[in-house]
Amino acid sequence: MIDDKISFGEYDWHFLDKQENTALLITKKIIEIRQYHHADTEMTWDKSDLRKYLNGEFYDKFDDEDKSRIITATTQNKENQIFGISGGQDTQDKIFILGLEEYISYFCDEISARMFADKDCNGLCEIKYYPVRRKAKYDGKFSAIWLRSPGCYSSHAVYVNAAGCIKAVGDRFNRFKGIRPALWLKLN
Repeated sequence: MIDDKISFGEYDWHFLDKQENTALLITKKIIEIRQYHHADTEMTWDKSDLRKYLNGEFYDKFDDEDKSRIITATTQNKENQIFGISGGQDTQDKIFILGLEEYISYFCDEISARMFADKDCNGLCEIKYYPVRRKAKYDGKFSAIWLRSPGCYSSHAVYVNAAGCIKAVGDRFNRFKGIRPALWLKLN
């Protein structure tokens, strides 16, 4: 199902999941490069600039008919299982980015879900198997993308690098990475 595509709004999307008359979609490409949050500070998805942007300015780019098909979903913001860092409060989002567990669920297989972490955050936690499915382009070049899960510190978020490796250690919120929005859509 991940290879099925749909045009919606101004973007092409991949199907990730289908439940009855709704589908979880993610943009085929990176839509832009942004910071997760403007400041290098401790915080979580529920307070991030990126969440505010996606559910505000980005959501407002859709016309009224498209907006009526976008479902408000409960976004579970789980802790980073490797480092025990809190993911913050669950949120109600129309548009979001995937969390670490969701990304693994939709883009990895059993073997690639094995994680090896440096508990001191000196190394990088990578999932190296089958990275091609996780790679995304911006302006014709592969680029890193943000995930909403916390990294090894509460001032970091997990990301997927340009080679398709998931970095569970994360990077500072005020760094620039690609955005691949996701949403739940009512199907006609």
